Formats: sequence, C-alpha cells, structure tokens
Amino acid sequence: MGLLTEMKFWKHTARDTSGAEIAEAAIVLPLVFMLMLGIYWFGRAYNIYATVTHAAREGARAATAPACALCGNAAMRSGAGLVTVGTPVSSQPLVATQVMPEVMTASLAETDRGAVSDEAASHVLKLAERANVIAIGPGLSSEEERTRAFVRTVVQQRQTPLVIELLFEVPSAPFSQYCSESKCERARLR
Repeated sequence: MGLLTEMKFWKHTARDTSGAEIAEAAIVLPLVFMLMLGIYWFGRAYNIYATVTHAAREGARAATAPACALCGNAAMRSGAGLVTVGTPVSSQPLVATQVMPEVMTASLAETDRGAVSDEAASHVLKLAERANVIAIGPGLSSEEERTRAFVRTVVQQRQTPLVIELLFEVPSAPFSQYCSESKCERARLR
C-alpha cells in the first residue's frame, strides 16, 4: 500500500501546475530585462555618437571661419576694392564678426552637414556678375558631392577670372586664370 500511495503522490505532483507560472517567469524575465537594457544602452550609444559627430561638425565649421575671414581681409588689405565673402548660412554670422568692417558677407545655401551646397551656385554666379575676380576656397569641403557640384558649376559657368584653392577635381577646361601653387593641384588641372 505504501508504494501505491507514493505513486499517486508523484502522479498528482506531476499534474499540478500551480508553480509553472513562477518557473516560466524566472526563465523569461531575465531575458526580457536583458533585451530592454540592450535597447537602452544601444540608444544611449547612438545618442553619444550623434552628439560627438555634431560637436565635431560645429568645431570644424568654427575652424574654417578664420580662414574665410583671413582671405577676405587679405583681399581688402591688398586693395582689391569691393570684397564679398560667401559662406554657408550657419557660419555666416561667425565669419561676419571676424572680417574687416569693409568686407561684406553673403549667406550661401548649405547641405545638411553645413558645407556649401550646389544650390548656392546661382547666387555666387549672380554675385560674380559685379566682380572682377572670383576666389573659391579656403575652407571649402571636398567631401560633399553637392559641394563638388557647386565648384564644378561655378568653374564652368563663370565669366570672370578665377582664383581657386584646389581640393577638388575640376573638369578639364582651359585655365588661363590664376591657381594656388601646389604640384598636386596643378596635376589635377591637366
């Protein structure tokens, strides 16, 4: 009789599901919490990446402003006459504070990364109608395709002489204009 009672006890225990929910929760909850923590930390890492990228972009924009201002100031001091420095919309106020009072600044359309956009070419060509010479660069990004398209458009459609700091592949055209000196830059003109 003892063996039969013991078998009934184990049979009843095997059919009893009163603790199954707790066992399932003990297995599933740590996995859910790990998944939630992974989502949180992945989002946090992406946020940090975006913040650092934005800070680097803003730092680069601030670093190119002195080069643009220096170019404009040098042109004014050399007796160039009316000088207008074109710069992306977001960096125009910074450049305007660093140029001489006689130097004008023009806001140019920009890409989402803050570089000069190809949309600015028509504005620059319109400004160039009143100019004796166009200077492209310094501080112009060569990494953006839309910036390279801007340079190509201005180079091809201009009617005035051109001074260019070449960090770009310029389409082959007769260059009787002045170019900055560099072996690598002269090689790209050929």
